[in-house]
Amino acid sequence: MIPIYILEEYRGHIIASHKNNVPEKSTDNLIITYRKEDFPEYGYIVGLDDSKMSGRRKAFPHNMDDAKGYIDWLERKPEIEIDGTKYLFDINQLALVEKDRPEERKLFFDEMKDYGTHYEFVYNRNSKLLDAERTENGIDAYITGKHSFAIITVPRMGDIDPTGMSSKYNCSLDYIRQNSDLDIMIKEAYDMRVNKGMLPTIEIEEHTFYVDLRMDKLRPKDDFLSNGIGFSQIEDYFNDTTEKYVIPYNPQKKELGEIDYETITKIPKDLVVVEIPSEIKMDPIGWNRLHGFDLKDGLRETGLQMNFTAKQAKWEDIYVPQKIKENLAQLKREKQQNKPIKTSQHQQSKKGRKM
Repeated sequence: MIPIYILEEYRGHIIASHKNNVPEKSTDNLIITYRKEDFPEYGYIVGLDDSKMSGRRKAFPHNMDDAKGYIDWLERKPEIEIDGTKYLFDINQLALVEKDRPEERKLFFDEMKDYGTHYEFVYNRNSKLLDAERTENGIDAYITGKHSFAIITVPRMGDIDPTGMSSKYNCSLDYIRQNSDLDIMIKEAYDMRVNKGMLPTIEIEEHTFYVDLRMDKLRPKDDFLSNGIGFSQIEDYFNDTTEKYVIPYNPQKKELGEIDYETITKIPKDLVVVEIPSEIKMDPIGWNRLHGFDLKDGLRETGLQMNFTAKQAKWEDIYVPQKIKENLAQLKREKQQNKPIKTSQHQQSKKGRKM
């Protein structure tokens, strides 16, 4: 028999309780809480436990007060004090944000030095912000005292908010306690990439490509007629500053678009320009395996994810409008040089008489 639920909104969450709701804690009094933004139309109430889309739901045989208490706990951000200033841990931004000025002062964990068991960073006592350069390069005690800097140590995120990290990354609390933040954050993707052997993917103009470093290409899914996009083909389009490729792309062929920079005079209608990450960003594990490194080497810097989306870029990014302008100017000059010189009949006869 399908249970009938009573729905109640509370602090951005939905509490779904059986119609036969009773004060006692029993399976007849099952309560499910979930974020409204995950299921805005209440469409996944029935069979919710079979829906694994969100790690934010919670089902338990508690009464309504316990459910509200659970939501109150979820919405209360963990707090940490740094040099006399209170900061809240924001799990969505992975940052410490100042309690009184959350939009102005943020300390991001990816800018701190991760020692596995804790983080360290150089803190500017005047601006109350992280000094990225000094955090990276270090400072001595003299500079620390003279310029109002402090070396701050904070716990790992798994210690600051174990329940939040457990919910966000679908890990058990035991796993949170026993592993570093890095292992927690890459757990799901690492399992898919290493244990299950899945390749990362990237969406380019609504088509899926496999990031296949062994074949040195982006290989289009379900299109065996396409050659894909070889990394050796696009090396000239790599931007060393952004560490990304910006390439012309042919959506019909699902291949690199061909452009003759010496003759192009108009924007190709069958091509678009897209930006894609580097090989090491899209598949750091495949990169490490290919070059004989430890599989987790550099993951703290690159991160680990299994799905990417190519961004649209501009023709100016690959200097096409500039070359079109140059080529048109060159054609105009050549046309003028090849144009015959016109003289009047009077001039021609005058020259003839002189000769």
